[in-house]
Amino acid sequence: TTIMAVEFDGGVVLGSDSRVSAGASVVNRVMNKLSPLHERIYCALSGSAADAQTIAETVNYQLDVHSMELGEDPLVCSAATLVKNISYKY
Repeated sequence: TTIMAVEFDGGVVLGSDSRVSAGASVVNRVMNKLSPLHERIYCALSGSAADAQTIAETVNYQLDVHSMELGEDPLVCSAATLVKNISYKY
């Protein structure tokens, strides 16, 4: 997996490759490894594709609920904390 992030004054630009491999074989040539966690918060996926997608979908749901409860967009720090807690739990 190749993932790149570049910071600029207004935020961050993310980029990644699109290949999924299993050992030396390419299993899928077209997978979006940039997953939305909220409207303006994304994460870059690597490792087990199924696990990474499940974590991203779970965080996306929890941030949507959090955003509705607060009536404002979630902080990037909140998204990072959720990803960390879920990742280390399993």
